[in-house]
Amino acid sequence: MERRPLVSEHPVVRVHPEAGEKALYVNPGFTQYISGVSPHGSRRLLGLFFEELGRPEYAVRLKLPTETPPPS
Repeated sequence: MERRPLVSEHPVVRVHPEAGEKALYVNPGFTQYISGVSPHGSRRLLGLFFEELGRPEYAVRLKLPTETPPPS
C-alpha cells in the first residue's frame, strides 16, 4: 500500500462563533505555507505570525487547585 502524507488546509484567521473575535490559526509545528501566497510571501507572513504567537502577553496560565472540594 502506498503511503501519502496527510494534507489539509485551514483558514489562517478564524472567527470565534460567539464572541466574533478574530484569531490566528497557525502553528509552527504544522503550518508550512499559506495557500494562494507566493512561497517568499508565505515564509515572511508565517515568520511574523509565529513571532507574534510567542509574545508573553498572549499566554494564559491557569493554576488549578490541588484538591477539589466535594460537592455540597
